[in-house]
Amino acid sequence: MDKLVVHGGKRLKGNVKISGAKNAVLPIMASSLLVNGTTIIHNVPDLRDTRTFIKLLEILGAKCTLRESTLSIDASDITSLEAPYDLVKTMRASFYVMGPLLARFGESKVSLPGGCAWGPRPVDYHLKGFEKLGAQIVLEDGYIIARAKKLKGARIHFEIPSVGATANIVMAAVLAEGTTRVTNAAMEPHIVQVCEVLNEMGAQIEGVGTSILKIHGVDSLNPVEVTTIPDMIEAGTFLMAGATLGNITLKNIKAAHLSIVMQKLEQAGCRIHVDGDSISIEKGDQLEAVDMTTDVYPGFPTDLQAQWIALMSIANGSSIITDTIYHDRFSHVPELVRLGANISLENNVAVVRGVKKLRGAHVMSTDIRASASLVIAGLMAKGQTNISRIYHIDRGYERIEEKLKQYPHQLSGGMRQRVMIAMALACEPKILIADEPTTALDVLIQAQILDLLEDLKRESSMSMLLITHDLGIVVEIAERLMVMYAGDEVETGPTKSLLKNPNHPYTKGLILSRPHLGIERKKKQRLIEIEGSVPNPNKRPTGCSFHPRCKWVMDKCKTQKPFTKILNPNLKYSCHLDPGTI
Repeated sequence: MDKLVVHGGKRLKGNVKISGAKNAVLPIMASSLLVNGTTIIHNVPDLRDTRTFIKLLEILGAKCTLRESTLSIDASDITSLEAPYDLVKTMRASFYVMGPLLARFGESKVSLPGGCAWGPRPVDYHLKGFEKLGAQIVLEDGYIIARAKKLKGARIHFEIPSVGATANIVMAAVLAEGTTRVTNAAMEPHIVQVCEVLNEMGAQIEGVGTSILKIHGVDSLNPVEVTTIPDMIEAGTFLMAGATLGNITLKNIKAAHLSIVMQKLEQAGCRIHVDGDSISIEKGDQLEAVDMTTDVYPGFPTDLQAQWIALMSIANGSSIITDTIYHDRFSHVPELVRLGANISLENNVAVVRGVKKLRGAHVMSTDIRASASLVIAGLMAKGQTNISRIYHIDRGYERIEEKLKQYPHQLSGGMRQRVMIAMALACEPKILIADEPTTALDVLIQAQILDLLEDLKRESSMSMLLITHDLGIVVEIAERLMVMYAGDEVETGPTKSLLKNPNHPYTKGLILSRPHLGIERKKKQRLIEIEGSVPNPNKRPTGCSFHPRCKWVMDKCKTQKPFTKILNPNLKYSCHLDPGTI
């Protein structure tokens, strides 16, 4: 996408699913280089930067497969230790491979990084940290070469809590000999997840989520399967879009990551409601100017500074925005002025005097977040805004133009399921019949739908009848279970006890044919299929309908329909076999 055309003044309403966090998934992808095996990452955003990083991993020799939002990385056979200039120049995060390569192979060669076209962001903290761990650093022909026979633990202090340096040093230190102590470490949610992923791999990192990290080096790590956290910057961007343009709800987010952002929006006059993994924002009667200063987490993110300035450009009054992280991150200001904003800039401080309206114009993007600010301004402006060099936004926002213009018929399967649930609940039923509510949904959406149903059942004191072929879902959500075969009730009772000690052969067969039901299973025991097929309902066998497929069949099963046996008030089954036979 080279250009984005925004027709402003349109009211926004509806739901938006937030993608996985770019700032989390890139270092997690880099961490896969630490293990001999296949790392699987779910909720991977399909961005230009993730695609670029995949290319980089493949150049190093890793085998990568991205299907929908799941990425598998097999780093068993790394053939190169060089991250070439052509890729690194386009994305600073490519530098993340230096730490893992140095830790696992004792050497790495990475081109000096590039990326966004605003200001120098030196890698000094990274290199000084590697040197303290015992690496020798050489600059040669635009490449940084790091070598170490064996990294050794050290004390490392950051003058400024650098996100990139924290991730890179931690990834190097997990395989170092001895203990590494990192002080004034970054505490951003994506850094927390990287540390948590490394610990799942077998690393020993203490103090995760604090500014002091203690890493006890280990000999090796193991591959893992993880899910990327939601992107707090994408969520913050959509919150600001909704602050003046309507009533929107964000799904798949962690509200705790956005506390300071929501606080500022409420000060500006917006109404915000948090419900589990969703945040709803409704514009107030009048947007009020609010000062803001960026800071390291949990402060206001510098990655939302540009979007905040765009929002404040039409607020009532004047606001002062100060960026303490990057003093020269204001390339979006001249472009916002082209749209009619009244902004004066001096060093790292922007004074924004709110105007009544913005007007569409031709503007140009210079980096990821500047692109987002121009999109927000274009949505608020009267007329048409043409944003060029929009390829920047594809690096950090997954299908932003589709999410903004999405209509109900374009909703995902999970969204459509939520709509149907809402329609069913509008009549305030005493009982909800959910017939295969998670069919054709991926496991993450399944979990969200089931959580939603459970919350609604509890909040409205409603009963729910769940019809499903997925016994894993039954175990998770159902209090009582009725097993049916060919239209007949064959066994009924409390879910957990029934699945643990079944009395009917069909129930037993279902359990043995399905994996991971929370019951004891011998190692390497094969799943056992139920032989035969379900009979035609119009031509059911005489006697017990299940007898043609039953391994315990007796003569009377073929001619006599079994009576229901009541073992206790809560448990009953229909079978000629005595209790405890199977």
